[in-house]
Amino acid sequence: MKRLQAFLLAFILFVATVTGMHVLGKKVGFKSATGDFNRWYSRYKDASADALKSNINDKTMIVFGSSEFGHLKKSKYYYANMYSPDKMDVQVIAQPYSQTLNHAIAAGGIGQCVKSKKAVLILSPSWFEGEGVNKSAFQMRFSESLYISLLKNKILSDEIKRELADRVYTLLSDDDKTLERVKLYNKVYLDKDQSLFTLIPARFYERFAEDRENSALRIAMLKHKLFKESITKVYAGQSCDREKSSIKAPVKKKDFVKLWRKANRQARKKSSNEMMMRDREWNKTFRNLYFESEDKHEGESMTISEEYYDLELFLQICKEQGIEVKLVVQPVNGYWYDYTGMSVDEREGFHEIIHQIAKESGVKLQDFGKYDYEPYVVTDAVHPWGKGWLLLNDAIYSFYKNKKPLM
Repeated sequence: MKRLQAFLLAFILFVATVTGMHVLGKKVGFKSATGDFNRWYSRYKDASADALKSNINDKTMIVFGSSEFGHLKKSKYYYANMYSPDKMDVQVIAQPYSQTLNHAIAAGGIGQCVKSKKAVLILSPSWFEGEGVNKSAFQMRFSESLYISLLKNKILSDEIKRELADRVYTLLSDDDKTLERVKLYNKVYLDKDQSLFTLIPARFYERFAEDRENSALRIAMLKHKLFKESITKVYAGQSCDREKSSIKAPVKKKDFVKLWRKANRQARKKSSNEMMMRDREWNKTFRNLYFESEDKHEGESMTISEEYYDLELFLQICKEQGIEVKLVVQPVNGYWYDYTGMSVDEREGFHEIIHQIAKESGVKLQDFGKYDYEPYVVTDAVHPWGKGWLLLNDAIYSFYKNKKPLM
């Protein structure tokens, strides 16, 4: 009897806590008047469906990516320092270990709110090495609120939802608790199971998941407020005075070439290793990995990967919502890839497959693979340096403005 009473008391307290979180949370909005919130490099922001939806304006374009958006935030070439929100209204969803399936869920979760009907997916070739996204990486970036929002999205077909759900089941197979909740959501929204034994716990878990992700975001925002760090400063790592911290964005080919040469001169002074990496990354990480990395990836594939299937899911989810997509393939450090044994044939095969998928899907593609051996485009093996950011900026801005890319 005492055990039952203890269980009931704990359950009542749990319900009261969840209800309190929900009621209080609804009183604090996420809407940002400046547009800087959309550029905030934050895993908490990217996991909250409510926050992402509330900051999508009429002209907002979604940009999906990964760890490159946390790289060189203090650089004047970083996209947020070159283009203010009034010049390029983008919502960036990008974190380390985020890959195409996570972005497919996000696209399905917020796509119905994207009035601009435009999205950019920045592909990292490293995603396609091996079998595709691994379970731990997917689970780290899995957002229940975005997944639930996708299931509720009436624009999407049940067929594409079920295809995505099958992939989610596979990648959550060793996370029993999350998988159990996901199966409940699917019963309600896909199988249309409205029985009380399914509906009540599903609704409860749904509210709890959404409030948990929203609360984590609010705590992160409060932390910045307490330490007097504005979102503007956090997203770009710069002074809030953009006029002093940014450079003029190129609007003509000659402007781009001028900045390209400047970035090259600046980088040359900071690289003295044969891999053309920035000395900071070389000395900190890659010099120690050098001898053990020779031919480390010999025999590995970039042409057989579940990531291609996930990419097709992403494109189909966007297509069903009428969202025009541009794929952007990032450059890599060809010298390092050669040294570690990733064959040129496999890398060329990757580019061929991406081009074929883009052609069959009818989406735009800007492939920067031709810059793999261009010095000082990346700081390490994959992350953009000044010249790399110029390429990415041009790809994003030209699509946003419906202009021909400068490069």
